[in-house]
Amino acid sequence: MGGGCSDGLDGTPPNQCLADYWLAQFQNESWLDFQLFQSGQGDNCVAPKTQVVCLTERARQRPRTLYDAAPTKPLINGEAIYDQFSSPNALYSDVRARQTAFYSWLSGAPGFTHGIAGTWDWNGYFTGHSVNDSLAAPSSTQIGAIGQLFAPFRWNRLVPDCQPWTSTCSHIKNSDQATLAPERLRVYARDSNGLFAVAFLPDDSSIQLDLSDLASFSTALGAPWSTEWFDPSRSCYCTATASGSGPYTFNRPKTTEDWALVIRNTNSFPPPSNRPLCNPPSGSTISCN
Repeated sequence: MGGGCSDGLDGTPPNQCLADYWLAQFQNESWLDFQLFQSGQGDNCVAPKTQVVCLTERARQRPRTLYDAAPTKPLINGEAIYDQFSSPNALYSDVRARQTAFYSWLSGAPGFTHGIAGTWDWNGYFTGHSVNDSLAAPSSTQIGAIGQLFAPFRWNRLVPDCQPWTSTCSHIKNSDQATLAPERLRVYARDSNGLFAVAFLPDDSSIQLDLSDLASFSTALGAPWSTEWFDPSRSCYCTATASGSGPYTFNRPKTTEDWALVIRNTNSFPPPSNRPLCNPPSGSTISCN
């Protein structure tokens, strides 16, 4: 169930459409083991919102609303967006695929499926692509790498930070968070046991975090804590350092594109030994600067 909200808003709660209301009702049913919902597609955005706002906004709001209704049930975003082999700034592109994936994961939905254009021409909407074309799309590799990023962690212990239907976040302390457009909001989620956390920055230069819920976190480089930047467009890692003594400020390596911040207690979740580094010691033009 899901799709758009062509019926507009019904006030339950503010800014929630009728489809979301029923999604939350089903989430509480005892017979429901997991929920496969749909944050995008299915219906165009209702003016005056643009389609990019709706597709990214729903990827945050729908899973968080369902998580609040029954946080122990697995949520799977079964249709968030498609990559139509478009330019980086286009609506249907690898950039929006990565964003809706992180928005889903960090808002309560540990499951995410990704679509690549179409394998046939569906009433003129798509230019048909073969399965091999889709597998070769950059976003296919990128979404797979995002899955590998989350795989070592206990997804069922991820607690979303930002409230649904608003830009209010408890642990994100950047003063501009409340004024950002919906498609530019940072998101953050932490382990309920205080052993790891992940944040996502669509195009922001930094993130300021209250990490008091992470057990004994006192410095970005203090053992057993490890902090790294993850570049989802290239599937590689850079060392992250923090300034301040709480809240901590992390400045991302590049001035453009999206990055994720990964914070882990290495005693419980050691970094994979084979993870690719963005700035290997020699012979590479890839940089973390």
